[in-house]
Amino acid sequence: MIDNKLIRDLRQKRNMTLQELAHRAGLSISYLSEIELGKKQPSLETIDKISQALNISREGLISTNGSGTVGLGGKIALLRQEKNLSLAELSEKVGISASYLCQIENGKVMPALSTLKNIAQTLDVKPESLMAATSFVGYKIKKDSL
Repeated sequence: MIDNKLIRDLRQKRNMTLQELAHRAGLSISYLSEIELGKKQPSLETIDKISQALNISREGLISTNGSGTVGLGGKIALLRQEKNLSLAELSEKVGISASYLCQIENGKVMPALSTLKNIAQTLDVKPESLMAATSFVGYKIKKDSL
């Protein structure tokens, strides 16, 4: 979801040490290091702190799917966090495992259309808004209808 490499690149371009960015963002050095290394996925609140410290928009730190828009998994993760739902809470409401939802959010799997519809309904958004986040859905629709 967050572009970990971009955080490090922006920090270095601004001639900031890990310690300086951590201080400005109000985070521990070790936690920020884990974020930069991709070992931790920060909450929206933490993304906001980092983006303010780097003087960039929150959206500027979020990974895109190559077309300049947030990918399906990233969009689901953002919506989930905006609704203050944990992975476990959303997965339970949708009827899937938390590990499967984690794989969806990390872009490792493409869920069935029925699962996408359930996720959208649970997050109180139109399914089309999630499906518009990826071009792979068109392939999935064709494949499912064969």
